[in-house]
Amino acid sequence: MREVELDGRLMISREKVHELLQEQLKLAGYHGHNLDALFDALVSHSQNMDITLFHKSALVVNLGQYGEALISTFKDAEAGNKHIRFKII
Repeated sequence: MREVELDGRLMISREKVHELLQEQLKLAGYHGHNLDALFDALVSHSQNMDITLFHKSALVVNLGQYGEALISTFKDAEAGNKHIRFKII
């Protein structure tokens, strides 16, 4: 099981979000640097991965609705792929 920790305080722009996700998640096929590409890569991921988001409030302050959409993307991917577990601390 791979464990990934995401820090909402570091997600200060859309570009930074996708840079961090590319680096930390290491998902095959995730090259679009947008939420649709992230979702597609997560739902097709075939190995177990726990993703934990810390400092959700900082993420939302920094990115507003895009931050909320990012969280929804992770939740939707978790619902669509038994290998993905997402939690917020």
